[in-house]
Order: sequence, then structure tokens, then C-alpha cells
Amino acid sequence: MVHADLCDLDALCDALEMSREIGAQHAFGEWRKRHVTPGSDANTPDAVSEFARRSVGTYHHQVGACPMDVDELAVVDPQLRVRGMAGLRVPDASIMPVVPSADTNAPSTMVGEEAADLING
Repeated sequence: MVHADLCDLDALCDALEMSREIGAQHAFGEWRKRHVTPGSDANTPDAVSEFARRSVGTYHHQVGACPMDVDELAVVDPQLRVRGMAGLRVPDASIMPVVPSADTNAPSTMVGEEAADLING
């Protein structure tokens, strides 16, 4: 598992560096006032890695990107079908309109089981 953790850290540090590079482009000069985070003092790979280790957390659950509802404006219908996309269903936490009061694992498993039942008829 250590290898996966290091891959995640490397990916996060790469994303931080890419974000810095994008933000430093001339096109953003009009909106850019100063570098805020991770801060200009994080100017080495080790400093960026240390910032990433101190800053990340697991409190955020990805829900609501494709909320399910009976309303025609909802992305996903009650059968987990993406409106306007034949043959595509979304069987994950993104269909939940709000973060559940507990971890998303059990509700996501239930959504997956429901999707399997819907697909299998």
C-alpha cells in the first residue's frame, strides 16, 4: 500500500505544480494578484510534498455531480439513466443530491446493487 500512497502524493504534487504553471501564464496576469497557496516558500519538490502532506484530508465526499431526481432537469433519472445519453447509467455517489450523514461507502454500495438489478432486469 505504501507504493499507492507515494503514487497519490506524486500525482498531487504534479497537479500542484501544473496549477502553478497554469496560473503563472500571461493570460491570467490581469486576475492574478499574488501566489497564495502553497506559497512562494514551497519552491522545491520536498517543500511542495510537505505542503501536500500537511494540507490534504479525507473529509470531502464527492456527491451531487450528477444528482438523481424525477425532475426533467436532473442529470440522472430514478433508474440511474443519464438523461439524453442512451445506454449510460451512473451508479455511484455522484447521484446523491447531498452528502449523507455517514460515510458514502454503504450508500454507494446500495446504489451499485440497485444498478445491477436495473441492468439485469
